[in-house]
Amino acid sequence: MGFTPAQLPTAQVGQPYDVLIRVTHNRTPVDSAVVDGGALPPGLVLEKAPNGVGARVVGRPTRAGTASFTVHVTCFGTNVTGQSGSRSYSLVVRP
Repeated sequence: MGFTPAQLPTAQVGQPYDVLIRVTHNRTPVDSAVVDGGALPPGLVLEKAPNGVGARVVGRPTRAGTASFTVHVTCFGTNVTGQSGSRSYSLVVRP
């Protein structure tokens, strides 16, 4: 299972942020997406993307800094090899 982008774009405090993390090489659509380790910057959340294509990081960051976290996705039919996976990210929030 692959995840794109490899690095998340920089965010800015108080500005809208909406980035798609696309999941590739999966056989069925994404069923769930969660933060599994670390934490998103305050003001941002992770949600499942429409049409089961991956996950989205959305919101308005409220504090500058760097956050490190792991995104874990599970696809429908997890009894099929390659239907779940994780990727670690760092997200910089500028003032």
